[in-house]
Amino acid sequence: IGGPLSDLNAAECSDISDNAVTVIREAADGGTVSLSNGDTEISICAGDAIADPLEVIHENPGAENLSYRYVITDANTGLILNVVNTNTIDLDGAGAGVCEIWGWSYRGVPNNGLDQIGLPLSSLDNLDCSDISDNAITVTRLTGADCDSLSVDEFSSDSFSIYPNPASDIVNIKNVSNQSIDALIEVYDITGRRVYQNTSDLNNDLQINVSGFENGVYLINITDSNNNITVTKRIVKR
Repeated sequence: IGGPLSDLNAAECSDISDNAVTVIREAADGGTVSLSNGDTEISICAGDAIADPLEVIHENPGAENLSYRYVITDANTGLILNVVNTNTIDLDGAGAGVCEIWGWSYRGVPNNGLDQIGLPLSSLDNLDCSDISDNAITVTRLTGADCDSLSVDEFSSDSFSIYPNPASDIVNIKNVSNQSIDALIEVYDITGRRVYQNTSDLNNDLQINVSGFENGVYLINITDSNNNITVTKRIVKR
């Protein structure tokens, strides 16, 4: 012990195996979480039957090989509402309220944490080989008239024209407002899966090639990068 492996291999009547088992030793680390644009706070209009897919990213250097999921808690009670294994989370059907999305790094937890639903977040954090992220994403879910606060006169659904609709090959996004908009454009299918992403100042028409999309309904989210306001347009691919 303390000497090179060759000391054993060179000893009389001694032989080391032709290969070895590599063991990666990592400690659970929830790291940090944010939305794809780097924000950690967002408001959505819930219950309007329009999907609000939130793409969550995490950074947990040093624990990349351990399992990672996202834990949704009620912001008021701190109780766990759900544990999900996808980083695209849609809370449209959750109704009005405020929730928090945490990252969770772990290994070997029974039922992947689903047994802790309804319990405090600490019930996961205190398990062996388990760690909750250092921060959370706060999601305010608005309904009814409260949703009006999500849009402003200068940036609303009326700011854009999308044509043709239905479309088979090319969809054009035209900025019909009087301002330049630094925008993030994302297209989601009806399951909440993102199928397109781009950034543009929208000074000129933006063309999206949808010829490779499956036929069906898609949602185009246009987010003003300056104030994080999002408008959603619905298109049909035929």
